[in-house]
Parts: sequence; structure tokens; C-alpha cells
Amino acid sequence: MKMAVQIVWIFLFLGSLISFSNSFCMMTMPTMDTTECAYKNVTLPLGQTLTNYDDCLELRCLKDGSMSICGIGIHAGVFVPPKGCAISRGDKCAFEFVSARDHTLKCEAEIFG
Repeated sequence: MKMAVQIVWIFLFLGSLISFSNSFCMMTMPTMDTTECAYKNVTLPLGQTLTNYDDCLELRCLKDGSMSICGIGIHAGVFVPPKGCAISRGDKCAFEFVSARDHTLKCEAEIFG
């Protein structure tokens, strides 16, 4: 019994760390007896994946009827630009470091200093 309690505490501790990670994903609850998943104005058949570059999201309709909604690119997590730089959205949700003073210029700060 003592070992089971320790395992539960370890899982609770590890589970609490997940909320502090710098990524963005959420899950919907499974739906019984369904053939599709829906999120906002998107409906997907079971087992299908859609990459939405307008909102920078990847939507996955899992076989159990739950849906995985994950940020991609610039919406995949928290990014901290180097000093003197800012983050800009590039092609297909990619993030780019640009000058904080002039967003039309690539960042010239030393990134791996």
C-alpha cells in the first residue's frame, strides 16, 4: 500500500509539471457512438488530422471521439526573443526573430552568445 501511495504522489507531481511547460495543447473528452469530432466551425471524421494555418492549430480527431487541439509554429508555446528582438509570424505559422525597432528587419542580436 505504501508503494502505491508513493506512485500516486509521483504521478501527481509529474502531472503538475505539465501545466508549467511552454507548449499549447488541449484535449476534448471522448464521445461515445460518434463518427466525427467538432471544434468551433471544423468537423473531422474519426482518425483525421487538419492543420489550420489561419489559426496556427493542428486538430486531430482521435478514434475514441476525443479531439487534440495543439498550437503549431508561433502558437506552439512561449517564445522569448533575444534582447533587442521581437517575434513575428512568418510563412505557415513559423516564428521569426525581427528587430524590435523595425519589424521589417531580421534580428541582428547575438542569439547563441
